[in-house]
Amino acid sequence: MTASESVLQPTSMRMLASFRRFLHWLTSIRVVLSLIMLVLMFVFVIIPLYSLVETTVTWSQHDLTRVPDAVVGELTIFHWVRMLTGVIGRIYTYTPLQHSMTIAIGATLLSLLIGGALAWLVVRTDMPGRRIINQLAVLPYIMPSWTIAQAWLVLFKNRLTGGTPGLFEFLVGQAPPNWLSYGPVPIIICSALHYYTFFFLFVSAALMSIDSNLEEAGDLMGASRGRILRKITFPLVIPAILSGVIMTFSKVMGTFGGPNILGLPVRYYVVATMIRGSMAAQEKGDAFVLAIVLILFAITTISLNQRLVGTRRSYETIGGRGFVARLNKLGKMKRVLFIAVIIFQILVIAVPIGLLLYNTLMLIDGNYSLNNLTLQHWIGPRNTVYNHGEPGVLRNPIIYSAAWNSIRLALWTAFCTALLGI
Repeated sequence: MTASESVLQPTSMRMLASFRRFLHWLTSIRVVLSLIMLVLMFVFVIIPLYSLVETTVTWSQHDLTRVPDAVVGELTIFHWVRMLTGVIGRIYTYTPLQHSMTIAIGATLLSLLIGGALAWLVVRTDMPGRRIINQLAVLPYIMPSWTIAQAWLVLFKNRLTGGTPGLFEFLVGQAPPNWLSYGPVPIIICSALHYYTFFFLFVSAALMSIDSNLEEAGDLMGASRGRILRKITFPLVIPAILSGVIMTFSKVMGTFGGPNILGLPVRYYVVATMIRGSMAAQEKGDAFVLAIVLILFAITTISLNQRLVGTRRSYETIGGRGFVARLNKLGKMKRVLFIAVIIFQILVIAVPIGLLLYNTLMLIDGNYSLNNLTLQHWIGPRNTVYNHGEPGVLRNPIIYSAAWNSIRLALWTAFCTALLGI
């Protein structure tokens, strides 16, 4: 063996060992999962976001109807200037954005009030039936977001926009005021009744993790009940409240069903309905500008949460005693509060479903009398007078196909979500 070969051999062995270590690191489960997540993020987040931005800064074929001199595919800031300045910007962007923020803030505050109060009653009081209330509180979010809004329309619809009266007008003989039938007030109420579950879940978990010994210590030091809530309980629940604010505010800002049902009849547009309208008109550049505005609002909300909460995400108490949860005695009010909560949950869950079900049994829309009930919409044959000539839903193969597609989509989405979450 020559001297040069003896020098090269250790070098090649070191390189081979380094390559083996790199290959072992690369094939480890942690690195493989990280690479898979990076690829999925690139495919499902980065590429769509890039396509979104690209569409807003290039001319499309549809833009030729508005700007004949435009060259399809070339760069332009036309869509941004159009949607952010002048009368078009005010009508298409700023006014709907103001409406979206009004609804989001109102629904978030109302959701906090409902969800926080329910969480406190379930976790920190001796109110009876807490287990069933805990289960029922989750059901409104399981229901489709438009369900409560559609039920509200069935109940409080008036003939401002033509058509038939709602159940309230049919029974009372007096049309409800416009502000109760359409616009921001019913949208805020319906959104809050759907999304208060976020606050209930987050605040419940936070309250269950707080040791009552901390509150008892404040009580022994002579602090009033209000001071204990302000100085001990509330600061420990702030992260949960802000998590609920993020979820609720972001969801309501982007929600479409409720504002479309209760806002469109009075031209109360939000950003989501404007995006849908622009897409229907093939104005994708304008629609994607609004979509990016919503994304920026979501990013801003999350950033504010990070700055407000900081690193205070949880806390620990170290001691020899186990966790103690002290229940507040409601006394004579516990049965009253239990009945009030049950009535509230029935109104939120059973009444909307009942109204929609009753509406499916009506042959003529707007006539809520018993002699107008029919099963035509469920099992009726084809009839050109009803349902545009389509048979009842239980006899319509298109409905079965759509239902199967929905089930498959839900199953695949649940599987992929669970897989990525793990």
